[in-house]
Amino acid sequence: MQTLERSESTSDEPASGPGRGGLGRDRTTKQNLLTGLGVLAVLGLIFWAFFEPKIRSTFVTVVIAVLFSGGIWVGANLLFDQVRDNYKRFSTIAFAAIGAFVGIVLHGNLLTVGSGAGFIPWVIGPLAGGFSFGAIGLGLALSDDPRRRLAIGLGGSAVIGLVIGLVIREAFHPGLDPVAIVIYTLVLAGIGAGLSVLLKRPPLQGLLIGAAIGWLVGAWGGADLGDGTIATSVIATLPAALLIGARLGMSKNPDYAERLALDAKSRAVIFVGPALFFIFVLLVIPAIRTAYLSLLGRDSELWVGLDNYTSVFTDRDSLDLDNWTWMFTSFPFLIGVAVLAIALINNMWWVVVVTFGSTAMGLAIAVFADQRRGERVAKSIVFMPMAISLVGASIIWRFVYAARDTSTEQTGVLNALWVGLGRLSTGSGLPTLIATAILILVLIGLFIMLAYNLTRHGLGRAVVPGVMILLVGWFFIRFVGLFGTVGVGGFRVAEDGAVSAQTVNFVQETPYNNFWLMIIMIWIQTGFAMVILSAAMKAVPTEYIEAAKIDGATDAQVFWRVTLPQIATTIGVVVTTTIVGVMKVFDIVKVTTNGQFGSQVLANNMFQEAFSFNDTGKGAALAILIFLSVLPIMYSNIRRMQREG
Repeated sequence: MQTLERSESTSDEPASGPGRGGLGRDRTTKQNLLTGLGVLAVLGLIFWAFFEPKIRSTFVTVVIAVLFSGGIWVGANLLFDQVRDNYKRFSTIAFAAIGAFVGIVLHGNLLTVGSGAGFIPWVIGPLAGGFSFGAIGLGLALSDDPRRRLAIGLGGSAVIGLVIGLVIREAFHPGLDPVAIVIYTLVLAGIGAGLSVLLKRPPLQGLLIGAAIGWLVGAWGGADLGDGTIATSVIATLPAALLIGARLGMSKNPDYAERLALDAKSRAVIFVGPALFFIFVLLVIPAIRTAYLSLLGRDSELWVGLDNYTSVFTDRDSLDLDNWTWMFTSFPFLIGVAVLAIALINNMWWVVVVTFGSTAMGLAIAVFADQRRGERVAKSIVFMPMAISLVGASIIWRFVYAARDTSTEQTGVLNALWVGLGRLSTGSGLPTLIATAILILVLIGLFIMLAYNLTRHGLGRAVVPGVMILLVGWFFIRFVGLFGTVGVGGFRVAEDGAVSAQTVNFVQETPYNNFWLMIIMIWIQTGFAMVILSAAMKAVPTEYIEAAKIDGATDAQVFWRVTLPQIATTIGVVVTTTIVGVMKVFDIVKVTTNGQFGSQVLANNMFQEAFSFNDTGKGAALAILIFLSVLPIMYSNIRRMQREG
């Protein structure tokens, strides 16, 4: 019994030995090595940042931005922790924070008297705004009497509006446009009242806020700054302040139940609010202004209605449909290359070719590299182009596509290879013989592979070697000159025996140049598609795959009938994301051709019209067309995600 107990206790202990101990030591050594390399890398970056001014300033900016954003998030959570039990403190701090933000906007942008360089001048505005707004918040929290609250709101807001109007710099005094003020005030007041009704609140509350915003937009946005006086500056701010003060005076202090609800809702606002704010400021407002500019003339002064949109479809620089029927009978159409390569039509071909190419290649790499040796290395290499900006990638590929005069050495990789093949095919020395022998061996190997797949695996596995035999066979026939003239690549032998060099202008020759530009985008987007689809494939339950194999399904049948349906939703996400990116493609065309040689796209055309030709109206119209073309795709994507959720 003692022997048995000793045996059992021994078997329960973890195995040890030279092999296991060595493995543990190797793992510890590897971890220590990685830790040491990480510490050295961090120290190197700090050392570099200390001696390089640009790196140092960038590092400081990043640190300040992270600390500031983190401080705002933590501060907002701490602030709303006061709602339940200390509403007076919450109201005072919240109003003070709003006032400090207003002070930062006015003083930080040098709009007010006394603002300028230096710490003291810079903080005067935020401190004054925080103190004055905080006083209003504290006064409202201390009183529940409606009349007193109205007096506090109107009086405090009137003082703030008057002071702001008085301290605006002379260079920014607005020359008021009464028509603009009335229109903006009425429109936004109506919108505010409508939103209040939708939210089941009294319409007067939204009307006052909307009217205040409309007054500010009309008084400042619709005015010529610098043409007014102090009086017009006060008129531009005081009425809006009174409207906001009236709205504050109409409110009442929440009871405990309402404070509990406010505390619960505040967390969602803290997390989502900043994102919605930046989306509204950086996307919604610019989109509305762009739509307005698209209805004006080239100088954004004369109202032209839809003339800019009409010109987009009638201007040959934007849409050229001459000889459009030729595309249905041309050889490029048969192989999927478009000849309609101007702006609107060209964007459609970018969407089709880039989306299909990048998604298909990303899926193929994800499938063939899955659970193979070297999977991580291969996927890292494919994903690496995603780390390069579109401008950088365009510059790289512009050098790859470069074509020089045939009297000099080619610096472009493709043309150097092309001309080199021409020299080999028209030569008669040892290199030509070696190349011919290699081609023969490759053909023999492909025929062996074809025969093996036909006898063992059927027609499916024989497709790839069969296609490769056709391509390599055609190249071999041209290389050795079995039929017709000898020569492939950049050199040709004429009938009289003369040998001439010939390069390829990849980015100049239409319509094929558009395809070579699309290759750049496919090169970048393939890594994105591969990573997303590979992650989706690994999430497919293994039980489905094992059950299919038990039923006798081959690997191809498992992929097409089990894996692919499971990742169909992810493929849809990749496709829609790629389409949105391709519809806005600008950098590649701008860097490589600048829209010349029939390679124009909407984004580059928009840039040229707005900034090169100074036609703001037409540039804005093209921007709206890009937005409208992307909108249905985004809508369908959002609807699909909502149905799945």
